Amino acid sequence: MSDPKTVGLAAPWTTLYKMIYVMFKEDPEVVVDYVDEDGIKNIKIRVSNLEKAEAIEKILPSSRVYGNITVYITVIPPNGLTADMTSVYEAAFKGNPALSYVHTSDNKGLFTMNYVVFKNKVVQFFNDELDDINGLRSTLYQDIANEIFENRDGVCFCTDVPEDEKAVGAPLGEWP
Repeated sequence: MSDPKTVGLAAPWTTLYKMIYVMFKEDPEVVVDYVDEDGIKNIKIRVSNLEKAEAIEKILPSSRVYGNITVYITVIPPNGLTADMTSVYEAAFKGNPALSYVHTSDNKGLFTMNYVVFKNKVVQFFNDELDDINGLRSTLYQDIANEIFENRDGVCFCTDVPEDEKAVGAPLGEWP
C-alpha cells in the first residue's frame, strides 16, 4: 500500500481494503492482506476460527466491481484452503496414477499446510523443445501442476520421495 504520510487520492479498491482491514485489525483471529498479482486485485482474509471464517464469508461479497476493475474478496479458513481444496484435488485425481497422496499438516494450530504429492516420475511429451534433440519436454508432475492449476490458495504441489530415499532426521546436507 502507499505511505500513510503521503497525501493523495486513494483508489476505491484501496479504500475497500482499508475499510475491511480496520473492521478486523483488532481481532487476533483475523489477518487481512491486499494482494495485487498481475493486475488481479484480491483482499485475502485469513481466519483461524472456522465458525468465524464461515460467518465472515457469508457477510462479505466475494467481489466488488469498480468500472473495469474487479476486486476479489477471499476468506481463508483455518485449514488454509478455500472451499476445502484438498478434497477437490483428491476428487480430481481419484484413480489417476499420477497422484501419490494428499496430506494436510497442522503446525500446532498456527497454520495448516496442504500438500498434493505426485508420483516421483519424469514425464516426457513432444513439445517442439529446441533444447532437446528429440523435441521432448521432460518435467515432473509437480512442475506441470504449478504451471496449469489455479485456485491453489493454501496448496503446495510436491513430488513423492521413495521410502528408501527419505532423509527423515538426517542433518542438512546429508541427503542420501
